[in-house]
Amino acid sequence: MRIGELNWMRVEAGLKRDDRAVLPVGSTEQHAYLSKPLGDLERLRLMGPAEVRVALGDGNYGGLYQRPDADLEVLWREAVAETRAAIEGPWGSAST
Repeated sequence: MRIGELNWMRVEAGLKRDDRAVLPVGSTEQHAYLSKPLGDLERLRLMGPAEVRVALGDGNYGGLYQRPDADLEVLWREAVAETRAAIEGPWGSAST
């Protein structure tokens, strides 16, 4: 599964079948269904960055532009715990 190419609902459904994933390095954003229309694309292409931001709203089309550090800390701790658990086992004991 390539998480960077899927929306969160497809990731959730895919993890029910197979829990392996390739995580993109960098920023990952959730955009709901990814189906909210951008508006008039031709008009947006003629605008500068500041005008586009005013037309669409800041962040995810008016959503949160940035999560609080406390939210990211919780996510980070869970990701580290899950990664450690996956690395450390259960692999069974080696027979001699």
